[in-house]
Amino acid sequence: METGAPSTTDVGGFEAVRLSGTVRVPESSPCLPTKARIATLVIRAKDTYVVLLAAADSLRPDSSPPAEGEELVPRILDSARPVR
Repeated sequence: METGAPSTTDVGGFEAVRLSGTVRVPESSPCLPTKARIATLVIRAKDTYVVLLAAADSLRPDSSPPAEGEELVPRILDSARPVR
């Protein structure tokens, strides 16, 4: 797994840490992805932590439909908002 450095951020006034990485999977089937993007957002709430995990294929064999994980996963984390 290739990971980037964790980054701190703010989500609706709450402290949060964001971490993402890429997982490579050996090609064993023409239908399975060979690479996936995974990202985690951990938000420090009042008395607990909230964890949002997003994952999506980012590379598939040529015969499969295109994968959008590289663009989609960061957009999911960017959309996180506290519910009050």
